[in-house]
Order: sequence, then C-alpha cells, then structure tokens
Amino acid sequence: MTKILVLYGSLTGNTQNVAEKLTKIIKAKQPNIALKNVAEAQVNELQDYDYLILGSSTWDDGHLQYDFQSFYDQLESSPPDLNGKKLAVFGCGDTAYEKFCAAVQILENKFTQLGCEKIIAGLKIDGFPDDPANLQATEQWGKKLREKLG
Repeated sequence: MTKILVLYGSLTGNTQNVAEKLTKIIKAKQPNIALKNVAEAQVNELQDYDYLILGSSTWDDGHLQYDFQSFYDQLESSPPDLNGKKLAVFGCGDTAYEKFCAAVQILENKFTQLGCEKIIAGLKIDGFPDDPANLQATEQWGKKLREKLG
C-alpha cells in the first residue's frame, strides 16, 4: 500500500492550514496518509514513505521556516538515501519579498539531490491561504497531485 507523508513547517499557521487542506483532498482517494509538523519529525522517518509532500513558509528574504531549517540542517549532516521516493512541495509567502516562496525551490533542490523524483510543479501561495484565489489554487493543485499518487 502506498504511504504518503505531508510534512510541514509553520509559524503563523498558514502553511499548516494548506497542509491540512491538501491532506483532506488526498485522503479522499489515498487513505494511507500522515500529516506531521516538521518540528516533531525525524529525518530517518522519511524512509517509511513512498511520497513526500513538503510544505514550508518562506521567511525574510528567502529562508526556510525555522523548524524546517533545523530539519534541513539534519539532512545536510546525515543525508538519507531517498532514491525512489516521489516529491511534491508547497509553500506560503509574500510577493512583496524579492525571493517569493524561495522555500519551495530550496526543498525541491535538496530532496531531488537526495534521490527524490519531483512529480508536480511546486504550489506557491501568496498571502493568506483562505483568500478565494488561494483556496482555488490549493484545491486544483491537490486534485492534480492526488491523481499522480500511486
């Protein structure tokens, strides 16, 4: 059975909000899905899943959310072999910053270096997740992603 992990880092709750919405969309067809805050995750847990759906907000001018940065540092110091894992990344940010949603690209780069295969272009949420355009973008991306899951 396909195992899916939605792993998010969220300080204000926006990225958690998106992670919860995506989990609900995917769970409709893929019940074996786990939702986890990166602050409570260990790098070695990644081995237990077939699909990694990662979400981080972008802080300041292009930095990962604080908890995700700590997890990222663990990946750097003890890189796991993620060959064969499938990857999708989402994030929240603000277009007022030059490096809008840079966390999405940072995570895509690191996880593909570790062997993951990106299966969908990253979702970048500008502003509040509950704005109508962002709700629609999350719903559409979640449904596209759901179709790509084993």
